[in-house]
Amino acid sequence: MHHYSMHVDDQFFNSFDQSLISGGNFVVDIDVDKRSGMSVLIFRINGLVSTTCDRCLADIRLPVETDKILHIKIGNPEDSDDEVIYIEEDAINLDLSSVIFEFICLALPLMKIIDCERLNPRPCNMDVLSHLNHNDDNENDKEDDWNVFKDFKL
Repeated sequence: MHHYSMHVDDQFFNSFDQSLISGGNFVVDIDVDKRSGMSVLIFRINGLVSTTCDRCLADIRLPVETDKILHIKIGNPEDSDDEVIYIEEDAINLDLSSVIFEFICLALPLMKIIDCERLNPRPCNMDVLSHLNHNDDNENDKEDDWNVFKDFKL
């Protein structure tokens, strides 16, 4: 077993064209189990990504954490897929930057929101959230208004 640890930041994400992530700060730990003819890589990725809150549109630092396993085998690199990367037998280096980038992108939640009530200072825009909460209360009133039309006949 071999252990590697690295830090990826804004410079890493900026090196990818049309990146969904504009900035972040992550620690990537990789345990490599070398075996005959293959290696098993275990990734543990923890950090924060800079994004916009989907609820209030404020800039937030969203925590992201993921664990992934990747197998590296000797063979034709064109046969590689999501779980197995094939490398030439005489290969001495393997660039994992795109793999790490993909793992972080896949770990992003669909809804980028944060529990801002527990944080001090609150990163979310409380004015926008108060308007959203006010609109939720009005939705119930609107349902009552529609009951007027339930017996309407032509």
